[in-house]
Amino acid sequence: MQENSTHNAKHHSQRTMIVAGSHRIGSYSSALAHVVGKRLTDRGQEVDLIEVSTLDLPMHNPIDHRNPEGSADPRVRDFCHRVRQADSFVWITPIYHGSYSSGLKKIIDHVNISLMENKPVAVMAHGGGRFSGSAIDHLRAVGVNLHAQVINVAVATNTTDFTETETMPILTSETIIARIDRAIEQLLH
Repeated sequence: MQENSTHNAKHHSQRTMIVAGSHRIGSYSSALAHVVGKRLTDRGQEVDLIEVSTLDLPMHNPIDHRNPEGSADPRVRDFCHRVRQADSFVWITPIYHGSYSSGLKKIIDHVNISLMENKPVAVMAHGGGRFSGSAIDHLRAVGVNLHAQVINVAVATNTTDFTETETMPILTSETIIARIDRAIEQLLH
């Protein structure tokens, strides 16, 4: 799924790729991603929202490691073009066994330093509550190894931060929304 908003000519617009790392449609991670996307578009930013559950990418081929943009697979080349166009990133994961999801790992494995170097990355997690730190730390380490600029403000949510609906949970915690805004401020500046 790709969402691109038009940008406000009065502000410098940048494109942020948001990756929602849940394998489940209508997940808390997806709900969080949509809130972050809306907060960014409200600031005149472009958003490229990726749901790992709907993105058709093969497993990473080590042959592509040095030059994923030159991959023989057009899906990889198209994805890497999207990454190249992004000025910043938000990686959102559910907590799977104390770490981030395999879907998010599959996506990140397709990028290399040349695609991520010096680009800001925000890290967010859902489901671990006070135990979210390990997934956040794991994603921070991945970002650092890709030479990205991982921002300081992380966001961790739990089910109590949301109101349930029939389609997708709705983030209702004002504390979490304020923290998202702090993360976005760091991400954009």
